[in-house]
Amino acid sequence: MSSALNVGGDYQGTNAVFLGDRIAPQSVEIRSGSIIVLYKDRRADEAMVTMPLISKTKRLSFEAGRLKEIFPADEDNQLEQGWVTIGHEVRSFLPCRKTEQHWLLGDSPALPEIMATYQQALSDFPPYPPLFMMLAGVSAPLPEDGFGNDYETAFRANQLVEADPQGHCRSEFIVVESPAPSQHINASIKVGGKARGSWYFEGDFPLLLTNAAGQVLAQGFATAQSPWMTNEWVPFTGVLGLYLKEGG
Repeated sequence: MSSALNVGGDYQGTNAVFLGDRIAPQSVEIRSGSIIVLYKDRRADEAMVTMPLISKTKRLSFEAGRLKEIFPADEDNQLEQGWVTIGHEVRSFLPCRKTEQHWLLGDSPALPEIMATYQQALSDFPPYPPLFMMLAGVSAPLPEDGFGNDYETAFRANQLVEADPQGHCRSEFIVVESPAPSQHINASIKVGGKARGSWYFEGDFPLLLTNAAGQVLAQGFATAQSPWMTNEWVPFTGVLGLYLKEGG
């Protein structure tokens, strides 16, 4: 992959970053000053005639006139997106597509920045809200004692790549623009945003609002506001009706 720079009305190509052989590109976005490339590839042991089905992401920066991959995956750094929670006796990271909480090790080089960013972004929230972050780091052994020893695994964060209060594990497919984080809501919640056309079924998709325990507090449907038979972004609106389960 390469990019073209607008230099006085003329476009000049940059260096190329290798994504893969006969991959299936999905989308390219510029977000938070970096270029995010979504594509599908095949496993290393699969033949080239196999349809690429494995979803992959590369994040690139533009520095000194050149494209550069941000923390290419290696034995020392893996890019992980997920939820960070900081508080008394809590310092956890729950990566997307995983079920076990990771203890953020105290010797993580990025821990001071992670904690400062967390406190700044969520200063108006109740205690222990999760914040979506992208971290570069590696799984590591648990500490021998302390609060971290109660976790199943640990994570050493080498760099905080991105923190997004509105981010989530499906942000490449759907973006919720309202209600905003920390916004007070009433019994009827208007929801708006955008989603990839593939997210819709017959122009709609269900909406659910749950609490931290997984209890459903509200439900409804979102409806596409423009033609949805596409892989591009399609705006949606919907309404959630709050309710309490019997005995809740």
